[in-house]
Amino acid sequence: DGLEDVVHPGSSVVSQARNIVIQSNDCDGCFSQLPEGIGCGVKIHADSQMEIDASKSVDVRGTSIANMLSVLNEEKSSLESDASDRIDEVETITDDLKDILEDMDDLTDSSVDVRSNIGDLLDLQKDYKEIIPKLLPAIEDCVRTISALAEVNRKITCLEDEQTALNDEQDS
Repeated sequence: DGLEDVVHPGSSVVSQARNIVIQSNDCDGCFSQLPEGIGCGVKIHADSQMEIDASKSVDVRGTSIANMLSVLNEEKSSLESDASDRIDEVETITDDLKDILEDMDDLTDSSVDVRSNIGDLLDLQKDYKEIIPKLLPAIEDCVRTISALAEVNRKITCLEDEQTALNDEQDS
């Protein structure tokens, strides 16, 4: 945990946190000075030599972002196509339902029409019962696809903002 007072030539701490204090001194046996926290940030102290090395260069990070954006844009294209298909499917079902209901309405203008058109009305009712169970799964698939597309768009926007900030950092 980095808080022990034992000094060993190979001691090291690997950590990720909001507050990082790294203290290296020339003590032998135990630390004579406790590290001081600074709140939120990084504090590094060494009695003798200190080297700092970045884990990713701006170029590597930029390439990584570009690769991620490429994959996400392909996924976005696929999801947009799927969303269009799902929306078309819902529209087709609702249009079919609308047509059935309009036909039923036309065949039931009066009680005489109902008696004379009962066969057609029963056929329309059968068609209605066959279509209704398809509506909810189609809507659920559509919502799921649009939700996935929204998440991909959110990630793309986030990475594009990061790439813009990175480019601005490189330019300055």
